[in-house]
Amino acid sequence: MPNPFDKEREANSAYAVYVNPVDLAEYRIIKTFDDPKLENNNSNWLVVTRNMWSGDDDVKKIKAREVKHYAFLLSCTDDWSKHYAS
Repeated sequence: MPNPFDKEREANSAYAVYVNPVDLAEYRIIKTFDDPKLENNNSNWLVVTRNMWSGDDDVKKIKAREVKHYAFLLSCTDDWSKHYAS
């Protein structure tokens, strides 16, 4: 099965938006590198990280586990919901 999230998107049309309340950061997921069913602890997502104090954005690869464990899902596409919000 092909990865449904392997096409990079713009930040304003991200697959999902997560919020990390401790770091006051917003993570906009714009691409994943592994099929959701094949993800493991070393899988990466391409994320636009927004500092909620300054509003500064930074695009970087982040371990998927770091987003999943430290942030809350705020909004997502229907397709993302099928794979990650259950």
